Amino acid sequence: PRISHAVSGGIDDRLRSNLSLLVRATFYYGILTGFVLNQLSGEILTIWLGEVTDRISAATAVLLISVPVFVLSAVLRSPIDAGTKLGYNSLIYGAGAAFMTGFFYLMLNLNVDSFMSASVAFLSGQTISGIGSYIVARKLFNLRVFDLQFVTSAVIAFILTAGAVMFVARMTTGIVTMLASLLVLGIVICLHFFFSRESWVEALRSAIGIR
Repeated sequence: PRISHAVSGGIDDRLRSNLSLLVRATFYYGILTGFVLNQLSGEILTIWLGEVTDRISAATAVLLISVPVFVLSAVLRSPIDAGTKLGYNSLIYGAGAAFMTGFFYLMLNLNVDSFMSASVAFLSGQTISGIGSYIVARKLFNLRVFDLQFVTSAVIAFILTAGAVMFVARMTTGIVTMLASLLVLGIVICLHFFFSRESWVEALRSAIGIR
């Protein structure tokens, strides 16, 4: 409702800026979270189910890579619905579902493991939906997201997080690995959000009332 109300007054710079911030935050923090969850897939499943095979763990690891694109398509769904009367979301999710189904049967015909086929197919379908949502939202709202500074910062944060999580995985096992890795993720995200001097992060803090 808030987005519909904002769009009813016209797509102004403030709305465009806020949506751009939303997409940047979703992509930036989502890709870090997706990587950490991917690395912890075995520990998560073991704690949840008690015992899992390498086959299930590997399939789950692939599945968890979809976190950033899944969240991106979810957060853009309402803005797209509010920004146009055309059924873009139906087309986006229809394309994602069709791609996922086709990819699943293709992998099965290639004799790929069924669990891995389902995970890769889900990832591919969510990727299509996420990319499609971003393309449509960018066209509707003229979003400005991926500049050099943003991409560079995301790459550096990813490398630092990956290095720290892999180091933790070498030094610990089981639930300690999971807790320590999640702690690393939380520290990286909090330090970046509260102390980064990047213009988009400062604008994000200001938009949600944090000075």
